[in-house]
Amino acid sequence: SFTAIDGASSPSITGVATSGLSQVWSYSNRLFFVQSGTMKAWYLPVDQVGGAALSLSLAGVFTKGGALLFGAKWSLDAGDGLDDKCVFVSTMGEVAIYSGSNPSVADSWALDGIYQMPRPLGKNAAIQAGGDLLIATEIGLIPISAAINNDLAALESKAVSAPIATHWQLQARTIATGWEIQKLPRLGYMLVSQPDTG
Repeated sequence: SFTAIDGASSPSITGVATSGLSQVWSYSNRLFFVQSGTMKAWYLPVDQVGGAALSLSLAGVFTKGGALLFGAKWSLDAGDGLDDKCVFVSTMGEVAIYSGSNPSVADSWALDGIYQMPRPLGKNAAIQAGGDLLIATEIGLIPISAAINNDLAALESKAVSAPIATHWQLQARTIATGWEIQKLPRLGYMLVSQPDTG
């Protein structure tokens, strides 16, 4: 059976109201969360689904405004290993990439870089694909490896979705948020969906 984890459950998450957490991902055997509408991420102790959550502010890292939208693990070799990175993405398309395992210890947590992408299309609009992390943005489905190696103006040509760029960008102008991506590995498909705006 499933149990909702909040401040009153057993186990419980303390230190932050779980009703304000909008996204979760796993990195380095920890659960990380986004606090909706803020520049704060929260994380739990190693191998725990409850406990005292600690905050990690990205307010001094992201300078273009907006809020923290989502985070993800970027595994450079398509598996779990020492080269894994923790990625934070803002609503304005700023991307902060960290390496290490414990944000509480300076020697084991380091900011690798801050990069600019076009605005992402939703908190569920990213997916791990092989050794890359693909993010659905207003100009196309962009690999994060392209974002760290190219200027913002050159990213459109690097999009996985380049063959349908005209249609993609028209849809992104019509529906600018709430997109989701799911993989169907057995079929070799990746499904990109948009919300029904009525």
